Amino acid sequence: MHINWKSWNHVTKLDPDKHLSPEQITGVVTSGTDALMLSGTLNVTRENMQELLRQIEQYYMRFRKQDLMSILEAWRQCSATLGRRVRIDMRSSRIDGTAVDIDADGGLLVRRDSGIIEKVLAGDVVHCR
Repeated sequence: MHINWKSWNHVTKLDPDKHLSPEQITGVVTSGTDALMLSGTLNVTRENMQELLRQIEQYYMRFRKQDLMSILEAWRQCSATLGRRVRIDMRSSRIDGTAVDIDADGGLLVRRDSGIIEKVLAGDVVHCR
């Protein structure tokens, strides 16, 4: 399997020495990150690395089975952005609207005030009031 890591936008580091609740693990693995890096500096033992691997294994197995829809559904349920008014700042443009969904590619779908829905793959998302 060839992995084009140069196209990745975000890698999340999980430290085996830092306890994360099941909800936090779900939030991380369904966040849209391109990869997980499991590493740490202090107290990285076989036992705490095995525990961290056990916590993320169910998501890895779903991914291996290509059950991406269940991962996407979990991502939608954990999202603090969907249904909210947002401003998305991109390199050369800005989108204001309401975050309405996450598509199968991981793109955020934003409905502008004009009713047009735009897909956003990268940008700084700000929750507005």
